[in-house]
Amino acid sequence: MLSTDKGVASHHAVTKDAGTGNLLVNKKDHGGYQTIQRLVAELGVSKPDWPVGLTNPIAATSKDATLSTTRSPLASAVTGKSAVVPQDVHETLMKAFMSLNG
Repeated sequence: MLSTDKGVASHHAVTKDAGTGNLLVNKKDHGGYQTIQRLVAELGVSKPDWPVGLTNPIAATSKDATLSTTRSPLASAVTGKSAVVPQDVHETLMKAFMSLNG
């Protein structure tokens, strides 16, 4: 999951707990959510273990499997790994990056 706070990009590993099926963010369960939509909604509110609520989410949907994808140097730079993302997500990331960097 990519995010920005005060113009600084960061990333958070989202994994699934093999035992419970709950989604974990950076190895922490934030409420027992098993869908990314519910997890993002939960993290939209700041709380002690998540100090800055997420806003303006770009959520994947089931139709994303048919979207064209591209290698995203920006997503790769943030995550430190090769990243292939839907084309529209890449374009949104690039627009946000360009707006932050003039």
